Amino acid sequence: MIPGFSASGVLPPFVGDPAANNQRSPYPASIREVVVRFASSMRRCEILRGWLNHRSALHARGFVAGFQWVNGGFCEQLAAREPNDVDLVTFLVPPPAADLKSVAARHPELFDPRQTKRHFLCDVYFLRLSPDGYTDSPQGQLLLLTAERLDAAVDRVTIESREEADQPLPGVFMGVLHASRSFEHKLGSGEVIRGKADPNLDLSTLVDWDLKPCIAHVRVVRWTRAGREHRRYTLRRLEASSQPS
Repeated sequence: MIPGFSASGVLPPFVGDPAANNQRSPYPASIREVVVRFASSMRRCEILRGWLNHRSALHARGFVAGFQWVNGGFCEQLAAREPNDVDLVTFLVPPPAADLKSVAARHPELFDPRQTKRHFLCDVYFLRLSPDGYTDSPQGQLLLLTAERLDAAVDRVTIESREEADQPLPGVFMGVLHASRSFEHKLGSGEVIRGKADPNLDLSTLVDWDLKPCIAHVRVVRWTRAGREHRRYTLRRLEASSQPS
């Protein structure tokens, strides 16, 4: 079962007891569950179609055993944009007597992340499993990997986030869309930040702030993926800017 999004728009690291394997990330899910959960827009449907086509192409070449981690912005509730692709770590058992390097060289469109993104909208990385390397849970399967390989996989998909409870950002409040709870706020530097209003914030209190100078108190979540920093903003409240004496 795939849990609901947290208030920050990401899947929680665990639900309930963090020590229970079946209640923490990575969450076991069928292909149908992933499609039903994330096929919420035309772009996401396009990405899902690419993912399924990539899986079918691997299957046609004898890669029929393994499992995948599905991650990245595709598995988040983005406020300002649609995802560009889906991040995947694929743990697979090569066909008997297959030379994985030779297969990858013959089919770079299936194994080279630069080409899989172009052909299938999938940012894919692979780790090899032994034929007898299966247990009942993804957590158990990981024990069969070397520490070096596991660290490489985790580095590809792990989100390191830091949350600041209340960061004041002076600027001009550009407005909020009530249906989606999306807001825009223009900072003094000219940068426009976009995000979601906190679920507990009464949107009627924002009506009189459109295009007015103010201080936006936001929760900022920063995370790093593949060496790049990303940010998510959640509006907590607005207050008047202090007037110069």
